[in-house]
Amino acid sequence: MPTMELSAGFITTYLPRIYGGAEGTIALSTFPLLNSSYGSASFVRRLTIMKGTIPSNFSGFANSSSYASDVLITYTNAEITTVSTSNPTTTFTISKGASLSGTATWFWAASIYNGALFNQFIGTVGVTGSGADLEINDVNVVSGNGYRVLNLKIQIPTSWTY
Repeated sequence: MPTMELSAGFITTYLPRIYGGAEGTIALSTFPLLNSSYGSASFVRRLTIMKGTIPSNFSGFANSSSYASDVLITYTNAEITTVSTSNPTTTFTISKGASLSGTATWFWAASIYNGALFNQFIGTVGVTGSGADLEINDVNVVSGNGYRVLNLKIQIPTSWTY
């Protein structure tokens, strides 16, 4: 089976491009994952903490309002910061009040242009030490209480087998 490998140095060099896109003219093919460097209202970076069952694939994600009834907390644009100088990258947010109460079970990160989804990923949410993709102190989210993401690590793979 063929394998493609990239050096850690190669990946680190391109992390700012993956997370920050190109400065100046924005091409949708280089639209950033989780970075707030663009001022256009048409471009939105969003990280949401969700309740309910985590989807097994992206087939149910028709647009940026998919799963709206499962949203507990939403962070957008300047509320999200990603440090993309090393692999894995680290993402953190400001403290923000929850819009609903419920048990946090998954998160959804998306890059959105005029309501259309471009880049997105999902992951599990669990308590500290659970091994979930995003760990928080308490998964029982209470509406109005403040919550903050402090250390979401995203590892870009350096090897693929196909």
